[in-house]
Amino acid sequence: MTEATETTVSLISDSETFSSWTVFEILILLIGITIVTASAIGNLLVIASWKLYPSIRTPSNILLVSLAVTDLLIGTISIPLTFTFSLTQNWALGKIPCALWLCSVYGFTFISSNHLVVIAIDRYRILVEGVSYLQRRSVKQALEPVIFLWIMAILLMSPIYLDFEGTVNYNKSEKTSRWVCEAKKTSSWILLIAIISILGPLVALVMIYMKVFRELKSSFWKQIDKQGNDELKSIESTDTSLENRSGNSQKVFGEQSPINGLKTKKIVLAKEKERRAGLTLGFLIVTFLVCWTPYLISTFLLAAKVPVPRFLFLFSAIFGFSNACVNPIIYTVRNQEFQKCFKGIIIRFVQLFKCW
Repeated sequence: MTEATETTVSLISDSETFSSWTVFEILILLIGITIVTASAIGNLLVIASWKLYPSIRTPSNILLVSLAVTDLLIGTISIPLTFTFSLTQNWALGKIPCALWLCSVYGFTFISSNHLVVIAIDRYRILVEGVSYLQRRSVKQALEPVIFLWIMAILLMSPIYLDFEGTVNYNKSEKTSRWVCEAKKTSSWILLIAIISILGPLVALVMIYMKVFRELKSSFWKQIDKQGNDELKSIESTDTSLENRSGNSQKVFGEQSPINGLKTKKIVLAKEKERRAGLTLGFLIVTFLVCWTPYLISTFLLAAKVPVPRFLFLFSAIFGFSNACVNPIIYTVRNQEFQKCFKGIIIRFVQLFKCW
């Protein structure tokens, strides 16, 4: 029979055993518990803040809440099942849960990573268009691209639930007697997933935030020049008046000129704002890159038909999932509104715990 389709890339040979992975299993279990706990707590705090505090129910913040919902699904569904499969190397939950798990892994990852792009675009438009953009948008309009992402994810995952036998390896190994649940990874499928879920969003984030940073830098210096000129005119007007009265301008202008002091202070503040903005944007991109680079390497190796042990492939995917518990920290820890909400929720929880 001639091969009409691409060959499926195997992740691991049936003969590979995991009897020597005890230390790694314990390590992965501890990492998994940490990631799941951090993801659940962080994202639940964001969602609870939106529910309990009407003051933060803005179009920008609904994007953060929507991202938190997606990341919470990753942390409570995708990650635990992936950890279980990676540790036991046996899928014991059946056929339908296998399909649902695969859909959640690839679908939620696509939604979460592209969510970051939607947030980046929203912030860029706020910066460039300003008040006019803020006035004409609503929570409903902010959610439109999010709904589009969910529809795209459902369509992209449709081969799994419409053609399960043709797209999923769900069988029992004759040598190990263990059930396997994994997508049949052809080279084109691997590259498609890597590009739309990781590589594409990463490139988009870098490009958008470079524009954001340049716009921030430009606006900072324009503001300084404008304020400096206004203050200069004010001071010159005052000096002229004093000079006319006293006939001695040396008492006003000298080594301690108010102009130099004011401009120096504003330059320092502007540089500090630039530094903080640069750190935030850089941290976001670097974190995304660090979390997903192992998975990217694994997928490109598979695309090149280089066998990758299933254990390492799953571990790289889990490491990528850890981005789900980092997102709430990046986007809300520097947001004073969310900080106040978090403190309020924690205080409520402590008081409730004391009542028990």
